[in-house]
Amino acid sequence: MLSGAPVSHALVWGVHLAILWAGPRRLGHRLRTSVGVGVASAAITVALWRAEQDLRSMLFAASLGIAATWSHHTHAMTYRTLELLEDERAELRTALDRIALVEERARIARELHDGLGARLTALYWRVQRLTRSGAGALGPRVAEIAARTSHALGELRATAWVLRAATRPASEVLDFVRARIADAHPQLAVEGAVSADAIEVELSSELGLAAVRDVEATLRGAPPGKSPERVELTVHARGVDASVVWRGE
Repeated sequence: MLSGAPVSHALVWGVHLAILWAGPRRLGHRLRTSVGVGVASAAITVALWRAEQDLRSMLFAASLGIAATWSHHTHAMTYRTLELLEDERAELRTALDRIALVEERARIARELHDGLGARLTALYWRVQRLTRSGAGALGPRVAEIAARTSHALGELRATAWVLRAATRPASEVLDFVRARIADAHPQLAVEGAVSADAIEVELSSELGLAAVRDVEATLRGAPPGKSPERVELTVHARGVDASVVWRGE
């Protein structure tokens, strides 16, 4: 029989359970609490031994302390595992959302190409046939329609290019900007380079389209009496720098 021990043991057991189930949520605090539970259990074991000189009481208290310490540590590790699972689930959800966005952008680009693109292409070639066959008094109007149709096709291709991939290597962005400017203004020389900080960088495709539109806006707002000579492009990690060099400068 354990003389004088049951009440003390029940109290110790209750304290251990309270610490076990109401422990802190942060991993570092939980581990420190586990160590504290172990130290407290050892101290209680020694105190019972000194107070009662009962080997069975000491062994019971020691087993109780070991069980409580191990339970608390397991509880802490379980919380840690749950936290890791929650983090992985959040990362997986983000990846799935990103994949869904890419698929949606590709779908929109495909619909633009197959629908509006096909109609604009048919209209463009019809206008070209009218231009070659001679439109008489409607010649200037036909030429204007041809120019607008060609511009619309270019904008559609650029938009589809941006939608197909949100980011691209810097070299692809440079090639896109150079090709778009050369197609729209074949009389201009286009010079471009990729800076050292952008060689291994993926840039937003929208930066390329923005650079093309900046050049177009600059050319439309050309100062009186000045004509463009060339366009200089530099792709760096922050974006695309595009400048127009005027003749005589």
